[in-house]
Amino acid sequence: ALRGREAKSEAAAADAATAPMTPVPETPQPAAAEVAALQATAIETAKRADAILARADELRTRADAAEARAAAADRRLAAEKRDRDDDRSKAAAAAARLEDALAAAERRVAELEGERTAAADETVRDLEAQLEAARRDA
Repeated sequence: ALRGREAKSEAAAADAATAPMTPVPETPQPAAAEVAALQATAIETAKRADAILARADELRTRADAAEARAAAADRRLAAEKRDRDDDRSKAAAAAARLEDALAAAERRVAELEGERTAAADETVRDLEAQLEAARRDA
């Protein structure tokens, strides 16, 4: 039996050696170097994409921080403007009070001058009356 199988095997090998070969279409096989270069390019591209994404995240974080600083500055400016407006209104009120006080002081000075003038006039009349009385007695 072993011989029979060997014979059949040898016959099949002889038939295969003499039979016309069916052409197998050749598919282009990339060279190992080309595959390695493509893999390296893909890896490098992925690294660059990761770097770009990391940079974008960093820029987004910086932009958010800048927006927060700008908002804080806007709030600070608004508060300073309110303070200035309050200071201006307080200064205007103080100026109005000072003007009122000055007007009152001027009125009082006028009153005092009037009283002094009236007192001086009365004193002059009294002195003139005394002088007249002294002349009559003399």
